[in-house]
Amino acid sequence: MASGGNRSVSSGATEGASWLQEWLDAQEIRSLKQFDRSLQSALVKKSLKEAVLLEEQHPRMAPAHRQTLAMGTRLDLSARFGCWHSDCLKKDLDQAIRRTWHFFDKVIVAGLSPFNLGVALEHDETHALQKIRNYADLMLYIGEIGASDLLYFADKRLPCRTHLAQHAEEAGMGALLADPPIVAQLRREASISVAHVGRQWNCGASHWEYSINHDYLDHMATGTVHAPKKYSKSKVTALALDDFVQTGLSFLFSDVDFARRSNSALGLGAPMHQELLEPQAALASPSVQEVAFDLRLPVAESVGSRHLLQLRRQEGSSFDVFRTALRKAMRERISAIGDQGNDSMTIAQEIADDILEPALNDIENKLVASRRLLDKTAGMSMGLGVLTTTIGLLSSTPITLGALVGAVVAAPEIKGYFSSRKELETSDFYFLWRAAMMEGH
Repeated sequence: MASGGNRSVSSGATEGASWLQEWLDAQEIRSLKQFDRSLQSALVKKSLKEAVLLEEQHPRMAPAHRQTLAMGTRLDLSARFGCWHSDCLKKDLDQAIRRTWHFFDKVIVAGLSPFNLGVALEHDETHALQKIRNYADLMLYIGEIGASDLLYFADKRLPCRTHLAQHAEEAGMGALLADPPIVAQLRREASISVAHVGRQWNCGASHWEYSINHDYLDHMATGTVHAPKKYSKSKVTALALDDFVQTGLSFLFSDVDFARRSNSALGLGAPMHQELLEPQAALASPSVQEVAFDLRLPVAESVGSRHLLQLRRQEGSSFDVFRTALRKAMRERISAIGDQGNDSMTIAQEIADDILEPALNDIENKLVASRRLLDKTAGMSMGLGVLTTTIGLLSSTPITLGALVGAVVAAPEIKGYFSSRKELETSDFYFLWRAAMMEGH
């Protein structure tokens, strides 16, 4: 891949926007209907191909930032080990947001790679344009849910099978090539089918197509291997399995390079990669970023990405307080285990069970007490009116204006209510409690 610095963005564009988003903005495309209509123009189609070529020549580099996470295969929006249909890409994005919204400033993703896309546009334009259309739909969705500020698009090094050994050594994972432990497991558990398809348009060798299904994969994986037609299916199946594993390793080494160039932790998204790295991960203490990525907050599963990101923007100061407290808790827990070797998922679960859940329960208990003060004060109403207002804060409990006036005059308990309100809003974990109150959105 060619080297290059950060690309400048067009006026008004979000820093870290993808090359495709910049092209859509330049063409003033705001919907798929506009996309389809625009691509009927030869000039617009030409400008798209020029944008692809420009991106190939000047790849975007990932930024280095303290609270940045580089997304690995399956969550990097590249469709590696996945599907590039827009519905599947949106699901991948939502999952990435659920894993990162509570801690990270920027999440580095790859998106649609320009590399080899130009060749695809020349040889199979219809297929290539359909793929671009799916990614255009994803770009529009990113804008709709307000995720542009969280995501930073950068180009990953292409997975390389030719120099796989070199990249394995660079990643410090040379041992994985010698005897990938996952091969025996896939041989036992995976469903593999093969079929001879002959020669392809760009290669005169004899080809076999294969498909693999396994619990590690959300979608069936497919590929091709070179082998004479006379080979037995069992022999081709062994070649297919080796090809699949080698491809998966090339993705992993590309991910590691992606994270290192941005000085970021790597958010593993592919179960196969998690399985491969589990023995190695147990030998070292995890980073704060790795624990944060593995911290599964139940609220993120029940609240939509749009609402999670909206809350984060609206409650900026509370979010900062929460993140500072969370970072402190993670550092203390990592420091406490020392060299005992707890993995990031174990530490994340301990923090959720020992710190976050009790903190939320404490807020809820204080809220119940606060509501009792409201009930007691409202019961002292002097009947000065029926105008209803909302003292908004933690609950949306409406009380009459007459009740409020009467309370101020006759009940010192109202002071306790406002004191409770202030205490709750300044709690380290108030932001998380606010998110929990959005469940069902």
